[in-house]
Amino acid sequence: MNTLAINHLNYQYNDKLLIKDFSLTLKPGITTLVGPSGCGKSTLIKLIIDNYQNINRTNNISYMTQNNLFFSWLTMEKNIELFIKLNPNPSLNYQQYINNLDLKKYLNLYPHQLSGGTLRKFAFLITFIKNSDLILLDEPFNGIDEFKRKEYYELLLNNCHDKCVLLITHNIQEALQVSNTIITLTTEPMTIKNIYTKDAFNYQKIYQDLVFSA
Repeated sequence: MNTLAINHLNYQYNDKLLIKDFSLTLKPGITTLVGPSGCGKSTLIKLIIDNYQNINRTNNISYMTQNNLFFSWLTMEKNIELFIKLNPNPSLNYQQYINNLDLKKYLNLYPHQLSGGTLRKFAFLITFIKNSDLILLDEPFNGIDEFKRKEYYELLLNNCHDKCVLLITHNIQEALQVSNTIITLTTEPMTIKNIYTKDAFNYQKIYQDLVFSA
């Protein structure tokens, strides 16, 4: 997959217009959406999944939701082994990232024994086990300590060169560090306010977009 295009999307629910005239072309690299809470970003991701599946007739998508989904009766090591068995990705050195992300000490524990932040770390790693063309990340770094985020940025950047990645975040600095393109959004009905390419990134302008997003 080289691109994924959405053209002039309008979405209405219960007679309320939630998304208005939204056009987006995803190309290989990281496109980040930054917008107010509740403006419709997660709804957009679900519509993108439906659109992608309808066009490509495939489920070749990795989607990291804001919920951590693991099998409660399996240790974290067994959870990872199962994901690897179902979705082998020879290009990803799992053991290296388990060490780099400081996850080795949790492998023999069950999901209920771990904090939300630690489960978030495992969910981030598992997202890349499936060698997908399209990767959707909904607030992936929530719950991860600031001083550990560098390793997670590296995992993302090292495994997305030929993939279309759509990332949702409220953290402008985070977006500036990992993105090829940043798109700012308005409140409901959600539409695009501005698009910034890497050579034109500007913290203050992006911040002003969000302050005056209505």
